[in-house]
Amino acid sequence: MTERKQASSGLELLTDAMEYANESIIVTEANLDEPGPQIVFVNPACAKMTGYTCQEMIGKTPRMMQGPKTERSVLDGLRRNLSQGQFFHGELTNYRKDDTEYNMELFCAPIHNERGDITHFLSIQRQIT
Repeated sequence: MTERKQASSGLELLTDAMEYANESIIVTEANLDEPGPQIVFVNPACAKMTGYTCQEMIGKTPRMMQGPKTERSVLDGLRRNLSQGQFFHGELTNYRKDDTEYNMELFCAPIHNERGDITHFLSIQRQIT
């Protein structure tokens, strides 16, 4: 029981840390096929950067922020790396809820379970506009 309490306490600490981070954080399911990976967690910094509320983003895909200037070659590299279980770093143009564009630096990594299966993706974004 003590081990379970420690794990729960560690998870709460991690969640709190992500909530207070200044960088935008998104966690999605690992499905890369259409309609795209479903968002399961976003922090307030992400809501501030995109103009969407956290509640509006949960259950959607990060593709909702893509638009005319979102670079296909960067998205292809992102998909390739994540599908191979590799980290990705790049720059991307995305769009806020009000359709204004912004440039961001993207760090994305697969999250594995205890068996080594990819279950989620972690994305950390920094606005560079």
